[in-house]
Amino acid sequence: TSLQVKDFNGEWINVPPVENTLVFAVGLTLEFITQGVCVSTVHRVLTPTPGEGDRLSISFFQTINIESKKTSIEVDQKAKDLVKLRDAKRTKNKIGFQFQVDETRPVGYSVFLNRVKSHPKVGERHYPKVLKYIQEEVAKASDI
Repeated sequence: TSLQVKDFNGEWINVPPVENTLVFAVGLTLEFITQGVCVSTVHRVLTPTPGEGDRLSISFFQTINIESKKTSIEVDQKAKDLVKLRDAKRTKNKIGFQFQVDETRPVGYSVFLNRVKSHPKVGERHYPKVLKYIQEEVAKASDI
């Protein structure tokens, strides 16, 4: 298994390939729009173990403009209560540092920061000042 996701306790869980299936990973934009009903998937992809066989993985990222100012959908109070119960079980500090939506900036900015954080080589080449800021913020969060 080469795809793994983090559960609410910060443990990596294998996502075994299932024939004729398509896997979707929810991103920060959908988490924001749904007011946390959908949770951004913290995931990683590992190189398959020799002899394990091939795994076809085609990444397709649908993102939003960095200036996008999306608004949330209306969420029923019962759903909000269920989200609170679910999130009370979540160990956020073990899940990994993610930039959250900052009310002072467009939601697209947080998505952009997380994308650069996940792909530091791209940040080094195209956004060195942004990458430096990201690394400083991650270091501050790890000190907590």
